[in-house]
Amino acid sequence: MEVNKINLNTSVNLEDNKNNTSKNKLIPLINIDCFNKDNINISTNRNKSINFTNLIETKFFVGDIKGNKLGYISEKDFINAIKELNETNINKDFVVISKDNKFFIYELKNNKFFNDDLDNYSELRISPEKIQIPENTKLVAISSNKRSFRFFYNDKTDKNVYEKIENPLPDESLESLSKKLNLVLNRLDKMEKTLTASKDHKGLFVSMYKVITNRALKEMQGYIKEGKNKEAEFVVKLAINFANKYFDAYDNLVNGDIEKIPEAWRYAFDSGRISKVDNYPRESLIEILALSMNAHILHDLPFTLKEIGFNPKDKVINDTFDHFNKALYEEKDNIIKAITKNYGNKLENFDEFTSKIDFVLSGFSIKKREPITQNLFTSMRTIAKKSSQNMDDKEIKDFSTKTANSIISLIPGGNYETISIKDNLSIFFNKNVQNLFKKR
Repeated sequence: MEVNKINLNTSVNLEDNKNNTSKNKLIPLINIDCFNKDNINISTNRNKSINFTNLIETKFFVGDIKGNKLGYISEKDFINAIKELNETNINKDFVVISKDNKFFIYELKNNKFFNDDLDNYSELRISPEKIQIPENTKLVAISSNKRSFRFFYNDKTDKNVYEKIENPLPDESLESLSKKLNLVLNRLDKMEKTLTASKDHKGLFVSMYKVITNRALKEMQGYIKEGKNKEAEFVVKLAINFANKYFDAYDNLVNGDIEKIPEAWRYAFDSGRISKVDNYPRESLIEILALSMNAHILHDLPFTLKEIGFNPKDKVINDTFDHFNKALYEEKDNIIKAITKNYGNKLENFDEFTSKIDFVLSGFSIKKREPITQNLFTSMRTIAKKSSQNMDDKEIKDFSTKTANSIISLIPGGNYETISIKDNLSIFFNKNVQNLFKKR
């Protein structure tokens, strides 16, 4: 969004770098070039830096009501209605609000100094406080003209109340850890039965994740039989903490604490909500799984490794981590069977699915390397391992978000996205990202 040559008077903070002082001064902002990006204003005036925020506070608000003025009953109804409105309301964005248990669609407007074009999903990351809606109503969603939707309210399809599973303690016994891992599997089993019965979008990842967690259980049991307690403890601690990252995101979605959901997971959940309306077209199914894997592996896993004190210099632990990565790919047939059983024959070619994500990840690679389609799990988890050592929390979040941008750009499904050359280059030349690919 852009503002050019505004004629205004405003009080700004002028910095005097020479004397290390600053003072407020009322000056005319004539012929100032101002650019607004993600609600941050950057301005220049004859090559002098002016530090100020919110020159013009960007406020979004509802315009004319669209579609059925009596409102819509379900999420499916208003999503389909917006798709129809996109055919006749070119370059219009929409906001959905609820009142008296009905959904109403309005045109989304914003400050007159800014254009109204919010094409891509990443541009819909607007703080709810920035959107002015009528009194006694609730913000539900916003939608761009490019089929992107961003939801601000809970997904109520799972009404189960799940027991909180505590993260592993540093000196916790294997017996206690085993019980916790069984609680994780019991929850996943209950979630799968609940979600897949109604073909709920959230059940797609659960079907995959239950297979993977069962493999973690088998690995742990195998290490115990061999007397390798250190390896067993690492696998189970990793599995429990890792699962809780996903459970937290899931519970925040269901409970309506949307702003607590990591951005990478919001991509996956929002894509799934739209795709369900169309009964999961094949590309859409791939997008949901790819976004979910991105969120869980490239976002959640680095944080898990940090929290459990993973040290790649510990050869036993590092080898255990790498071994488990390879073991996961052995489960690909079981993953395909689980998804096919619950959602139909739409994931017949797993290699094609992995090659889609391979193409995305290769966009971040600095050096030529071997294709990763034969072992996608190993590749993604290796990236996560390195990012846990080389990136701080913000960089991990930004990296997983930008990877999600690329996924929905290259795998059009629930959300439509285009990632700019500038965004790709900002990742490409980031030293921390380069470090991820120096040794693969």
